Amino acid sequence: MSLQDDLQTAVAKVTADSGLLHRIVHGDTATTVVTEGGPVKSVAKAIADVEGVSIARPSPSSMPPESCCAPSPRLRPIRRRRQSKRSPMTPSPALPIWLPDPVTR
Repeated sequence: MSLQDDLQTAVAKVTADSGLLHRIVHGDTATTVVTEGGPVKSVAKAIADVEGVSIARPSPSSMPPESCCAPSPRLRPIRRRRQSKRSPMTPSPALPIWLPDPVTR
């Protein structure tokens, strides 16, 4: 294959893929585009599907007030080793990381 043939093949692929992408981006709420990897919803259809989903959220009255701030009793803080010298490039200590306690059987 010559360089000219490689270039023509690449241009043909880009042209075909740009047509698919155009249909995905500009399709209506009922459009599904068939691609090599399988069907893909148009952007409008994906947004319409997400807007139709309602997410149930707990009401504030059903939650105890301390539940938002107190760590779970099953969590324990990670102990960090102290460094003897801090270089200017060392970040300041972050908030503690909480890990679940190992499950004992």
